[in-house]
Formats: sequence, C-alpha cells, structure tokens
Amino acid sequence: MKFFQTQEISIMDVEVGMIVAREILNNRGVVLIPRGFVINDPEHFVDMLSQHSVFTVLIQKPSESSIDEDIVTEEETSPTALKIVNFVKNFDSKRASLKKEFEKIINGDNLHEDDLVNKIQETLEVFKEDINIFQLMQKIKDLDDITYAHAHNVTLIAYSIGKWLDLKPQDLKDLSLAALLIDIGKIQIPTVLLNKKASLTNDEWLELQKHVVFSYDLIKHYDFIAERVKQAVLLHHEKIDGSGYPMGITGDKIPLFARIISIADIYSALTAKRAYRDKKTPFEAIKIMETQFIGKLDTNILYMFLNRIGDYFVGQMVRLNNGETGEIVFIPKRNIYRPILKLSGSDTLLDLNSPENSGVEMEEFY
Repeated sequence: MKFFQTQEISIMDVEVGMIVAREILNNRGVVLIPRGFVINDPEHFVDMLSQHSVFTVLIQKPSESSIDEDIVTEEETSPTALKIVNFVKNFDSKRASLKKEFEKIINGDNLHEDDLVNKIQETLEVFKEDINIFQLMQKIKDLDDITYAHAHNVTLIAYSIGKWLDLKPQDLKDLSLAALLIDIGKIQIPTVLLNKKASLTNDEWLELQKHVVFSYDLIKHYDFIAERVKQAVLLHHEKIDGSGYPMGITGDKIPLFARIISIADIYSALTAKRAYRDKKTPFEAIKIMETQFIGKLDTNILYMFLNRIGDYFVGQMVRLNNGETGEIVFIPKRNIYRPILKLSGSDTLLDLNSPENSGVEMEEFY
C-alpha cells in the first residue's frame, strides 16, 4: 500500500510532484505557500522562497514504507507558525472568557476595573509576538461571530491604528477598552434580526441602530470607565458627512477614538462571514473602504490604515479569476486594492492597475 511520507528537506531538494505539508510563512507571518500546494515548478519555487530567506520546507511524497518512520509533526513547525497555531487554538477560550465578562455587565453585576483590564491584556498579548495580526484574523475565519469574535478583532485593529498614530499608553488603553465594548448592546437585539439573510426593512434597520445606545447604557454607570470610552462606544457609527448614527454629527465633532474604531469596525465586519454573505478577502475590503467610504471616514486615518495593511500582504500568494496564480510584490499608494503581482512560474509582472488588466481580479488568497 502506498503512503505519504512527511519529511523536512532543503528547498534545493524539492522535486516535481512533492506536496507542501505545512504552509510556508515569511518572517511577518504572511502565508507564502499554502499547505497542500503541489510543486510543479521547482526552480520558481526555490527562487521565491530564497527571496524570503526560507531554506527548508516540510513536504509529503509517496512512500511504500510505513508512515511510522521519523515524521515531522504539525507541532514541530517554525516558531512563527507555532505562534499562529497557538493563537487559533486559544481563541475560542478567550472568546468564552470575554462573553463571561460581558454577561456581568448585562446582568448589572459588580464589575471591577481589573476584570476589564485583564480582558484587554489577554486580547493584546498577541502583540508581544512578531507576527502579522491581520493574517491571524484570517486564520480564525471559522470562529467569527457578530459579537465576541468581532469585538476581539476590532480591538486588535483599533490598537494597531492607535500605535501607528503614536498614541500614548493611556490613550491606547482607553481606545482598546472602547473597541472591546462597542457591540455589547447587540445582546439586547433579537438574534433573528442580527442573523437575517434578507435585506433589513427600514424598521429593522432602526432597531439595529439602537445597539449603540444599549451599549452606552450598559456601561455608563461604571465610574472607572472614562467618559471618552463611553462616548466612543456611543458614537463609533457616526460618519464624517453626518450620515451616521445615533446623532448624525459631522467631522471633528466625532471623537478621535470613535473615528478610529469606525474604521476598525468596518474592516473587521467586511472580512468576517455574515449570515447574508461570505467574508471578503482583505483586498476586497480595501476596495470597498477606498471607494465607498471616502467622505464618510476620517480620510487621513483611513489611507494610513489601508496603506499599512496593504503592506502586510506583500508576499501573499493569490489565485486570479483567469486561473493564474501569483505573488503580491508591490502595493500602490492609490487603488491599493490593485497591486502588482509576480506570476507563478515566470518573472512576468502583472499590474492590476493597467487598463488591459481591468477584468482580472484576485479571487482567492492562499
């Protein structure tokens, strides 16, 4: 009987037909080659990995012998891969822990400042590791939910934006707390409404909008929560042009924390699966935010954010709608969602911004 033997080898020893047994990451945690990738062009494979200083690969190849031989397991991965695996494994318990704290607030139980501070520290401990949090959020796609996973992800994104804006430590602490609490009021919205697949009626939309007021009302009595945190929770759906809710305020009248969280909230929602649609890829989310939210979100913060996260996906392998695959090698400053790719198996560069490539789209991220 033929088995598949798993073995870690030098990239110089790869052969046609070998299968990548463990996803290959660059030093920022971006997936370069997915698990299950069949090596058909060893020369290109070696060239690409060498550029990212990756010199060994875990592969599978057919073997007539028993698989009880010396096999490298998933746990014996690179340090970066292990961090990602551990993050995914621990995510569900963190979500359950967050739910427990939310229930205390909802039930009006006594809540100590340390309880929420600990939740923030647990959420942000990932930043102690040198890994790509946006890649991590793609890894927990099967654990998305509309309240707890979303609150976790919005906190990570908002904290990232705050760091990029050079906010002071206390500001980052308050920003993170606000991001963690923005949707606690959704617990008081009927589940059938939150998970509705069809378009909301006007009355249903107005009912959904109440969650920001519900969230504010649940936390307003806690004196240890700063007023700017409460205001950010209440106003994070306001828009620069006045089209937001609940008050329809405009421009700089919207507090900084609310403007930051608004961007984090939209990106997290777009890249998460919802009852009424599948999740968007990061670049689909970038396109929507760059084309549909100009004038609604703080422009300076928005473009800083989009350019930063675009850079996080340099080196990402993608499949195009014409069947070709390639590696993202350059992100433009405008039309961020139309990067330049290096096509697999050649040195050909494909500029998605060029008019002749207007029909080419990135269909799947590996």
